Amino acid sequence: MKRTDTLLTLVLATSLFGAVSVYAQNDQVVNNGVINNEVLNVDGYVAPAPATDQELEQIRGELHRQKTAIDVNKKKSKGYQELERTTENLANVTEDYLDDRKRAKSGIDAYNKKIDCMMNGGRDCPVKKDEVKTVQAAPVAPVVVAEAPRDLMMNPIKIMPKIGATTYVTENTTLESTFDISLDAESDIGNHFAFGMTVGYSNLTSRNVDQASGFGFGNFPYQNAYNNQFNNSREYERTNLELGAYGKFYFTNGYRFRPYVGAGVSYNKSSIKFTQNNQFSFSPQANFGNEEISNSYVSGKLIVGTDIVFTKTVGMNLSFGYSKAMGDGFSQSQGVATMNYPDQQRLNELNNNIMQSSALSLGAGLLISF
Repeated sequence: MKRTDTLLTLVLATSLFGAVSVYAQNDQVVNNGVINNEVLNVDGYVAPAPATDQELEQIRGELHRQKTAIDVNKKKSKGYQELERTTENLANVTEDYLDDRKRAKSGIDAYNKKIDCMMNGGRDCPVKKDEVKTVQAAPVAPVVVAEAPRDLMMNPIKIMPKIGATTYVTENTTLESTFDISLDAESDIGNHFAFGMTVGYSNLTSRNVDQASGFGFGNFPYQNAYNNQFNNSREYERTNLELGAYGKFYFTNGYRFRPYVGAGVSYNKSSIKFTQNNQFSFSPQANFGNEEISNSYVSGKLIVGTDIVFTKTVGMNLSFGYSKAMGDGFSQSQGVATMNYPDQQRLNELNNNIMQSSALSLGAGLLISF
């Protein structure tokens, strides 16, 4: 019987040990085969494990740390801004509080003294508060203050239609233009500089051909017939079209008078011809009619003047200029040959003298700004 019990105990122990072993193996299978098993995609393929190493994990950790620090610093900055505002508000409120407390305390002390005075039998006890005595002030005569000069700032874009006249000082004589018209458009650059463009037209009409050109007929055999035909001289007309650019320097800004100096360069297209231009002939060598010359040239100009400001948008411009051709003309053409047309030669000389003259111009015009 004893032997049978021992055998039964041995069988039970062996069974228990086997159960524990099976449970441990199943637990390992669960841990390794189920929980840690590779992930299967829907199509049944195993998803590869993400590539990583220690350096990459360090980088990820540093990125996370820096992003966290950025968020924290933003919150700190926002907190300091809010703290600054609340501190300023606290300072203002505290200042008001101290003023109110001081004023209230002074009033309370004064009334307490009055109460003490009344309790001790006093009458008409004054309030020992800071007293302010007021008396009626004597009438004050009004003081007239001279109005300060008002600054007038015109708008920066200006248009100036102008009229004027030009004097041409040649080697032989002085000629006066009949009229000049121009249109200037300019823009302020800063407070003292301006840049502009100009287009102008001038007209000169005269009869002083011989003196202006420095070329006469001399012993021309048809002098008397020529004088009878043209009343001693032929009237001529010169026109000039100008297109230029200029710069100005203003000495003042914001005042009624704005004096300036400037300089510019212009392209000129001129034409000169006789107004009495009907063809006739005294001989094969003395033909008249169709004499004309035109040419182009570049000129430089110096200008001085002033703007007179009436309002912010309206004013007046006065200017004086000195201009002179820069070199000889180009693109020259003439109506007839000089060999058998003596007045064509005189017209050529006249045109050269005017082109090389010193031109003095005076202009005035309306100033409009916008």
